[in-house]
Amino acid sequence: MDKERIFKAYGNRCAVTSDEAHDLHHVKARTKINVKRWPLFIDSPFNLIPINHGYHMNKPLPKAPSDLVCDLYEEWLIKLLIDNKT
Repeated sequence: MDKERIFKAYGNRCAVTSDEAHDLHHVKARTKINVKRWPLFIDSPFNLIPINHGYHMNKPLPKAPSDLVCDLYEEWLIKLLIDNKT
């Protein structure tokens, strides 16, 4: 996904603190297991938020969506890809 477009969608502001954003944060962690389970969702704009670097290095970070929510996003992304191919 285009990093600049995500930043622009949030007005170049941190989704958590409203300070200037420097990093992108995967709300649902980008682990090998998660990438295998949700290959489309994990790097999508539905799972990426701009975040202030200082806040990104500290806790707590935003709560990750449940596995069921991630499954729902993945199913819709797959459906969109299939519908666009036909």
